[in-house]
Amino acid sequence: MCAKLLSRKCSVVTTLSLMGFLLWTYILHPLKWNPAQRGDVNKLHRYFKHHSRIMKVHKYLNNEWIIDGNICRNTDEWFITGILSDGPQGTLPIYVHSPLADQFVSGNIVREGGWERDYVSLIHGYLLNDTSLDFVDIGANIGVYTLTMAKLGRQVIAIEPLKPNIQRLCRTLEDNRVDNRVTLITNPLSDSRTTVVMHEQFGNIGGTHARKTDGNVPGTLDTITLDDVYKLKPLKRVIIKMDVESYENKVLQGGKEFFDKVDVRIILMEWVQHKQSKDARAIISFLTERNLYPYTVQYIPLPLELYYFAGWPNDVFWINKNPPMT
Repeated sequence: MCAKLLSRKCSVVTTLSLMGFLLWTYILHPLKWNPAQRGDVNKLHRYFKHHSRIMKVHKYLNNEWIIDGNICRNTDEWFITGILSDGPQGTLPIYVHSPLADQFVSGNIVREGGWERDYVSLIHGYLLNDTSLDFVDIGANIGVYTLTMAKLGRQVIAIEPLKPNIQRLCRTLEDNRVDNRVTLITNPLSDSRTTVVMHEQFGNIGGTHARKTDGNVPGTLDTITLDDVYKLKPLKRVIIKMDVESYENKVLQGGKEFFDKVDVRIILMEWVQHKQSKDARAIISFLTERNLYPYTVQYIPLPLELYYFAGWPNDVFWINKNPPMT
């Protein structure tokens, strides 16, 4: 009996110790000791907590575009304020998830003051050097890229179907006073108008992916195509960031008119899930037919061999070899 009680006490102590360790490691410690979150954090938070602006988002429903002004307000959840520090647009406040729920994007912002800093800086640099370029963020998540490029003064189309991300993104854009530069769309993209459900990964909200459904499942969303996006917001010359968790080919196949009418100069695409994917060749064919070719994602991009796509880096640039459209 004594042994059983001792065992139970040890189990409780171990569990509580583990919970305390996780709380300290992922929440208290980063917020207290990360230099990116220190110093100006109180000043930024005081500025950031005023919500006088109400962002309107776009949703395609029943064969027409509607404005949804409620999705960004219908929440009682308290959002954590993170800070993007030392980015190309300076220090910017951004709403994040708990690092326990989103260990990669939100976790890195809380602990290190940024996410994909090098990639964000590269895209920002391209836009800075060509004032005719705007930005399309497919899979915007909580808005690291969208916020940075909107702060630069560019028009941004941000596509994000996950409600918790949308709500944080709205608040971030409103309070950074750039919501008027962003067209936020809540429908997921596909190759046709159909229905999907979003499957979340515990601890990795950025890994949420779409699965086709017959429409009778709770949480079903209506998909649209890139061509539908063009009809809503016909930009002329753009850079695209595409992070849609293996749905890249479907997104491209639904954008033939988009690519015919929009001068797509560069695409930043996650490739890790396509190294052994049956969609890899279809993606390569679609883009090379439009003179977009794969390169490494770095300051001086290096060309990648088309036929060795299984050995490409986890992220690639597709760079347009055509002269810019006039």
